[in-house]
Amino acid sequence: MPSPRRDRHATTRSAGRRREAADLRARRGRVRLATVAATVVVALGVGGVVGGVVGRATAPEPPTVPTEAISMAPSPQRSVSVDSADLVAHTWGVELRIVAAGFAEGETFRAAFRTDDGELVPAGEFIGVGDSPMTCFLQSAALREDVTQVVITDDGGETVLSSDL
Repeated sequence: MPSPRRDRHATTRSAGRRREAADLRARRGRVRLATVAATVVVALGVGGVVGGVVGRATAPEPPTVPTEAISMAPSPQRSVSVDSADLVAHTWGVELRIVAAGFAEGETFRAAFRTDDGELVPAGEFIGVGDSPMTCFLQSAALREDVTQVVITDDGGETVLSSDL
């Protein structure tokens, strides 16, 4: 009959081997899982980049908006420079797209369209940013065919820019 002491050592060694084998299996499983996860991440990344490039290359160009270029004259007291000013005739009103610089920093300016009956229809307002170029899209409910003038005024109501159409 084997001694109980000897059986206990054999049982401990056997349990230790089982624990080591289980740990090894768990480590292998974690490594496999990490490898699969990394492969999936790389595949998704490559697919996203390729899909984005192919999608952009084959996508049709967005339609261009028909614009009407206008010339806006600054008042003599102001040093506002206009890079571009365009009108967009929408079914619901007219839009002024302007790129300009020289609007006094922090001052509020208002845009409006004068209609053929003399009414000034508001088109929005903006805050000047000084000498930095500024792009604004200002919209009004006045219809393009009714508009005779575009006016931008300062806080005091003085005309800063205008265009007779």
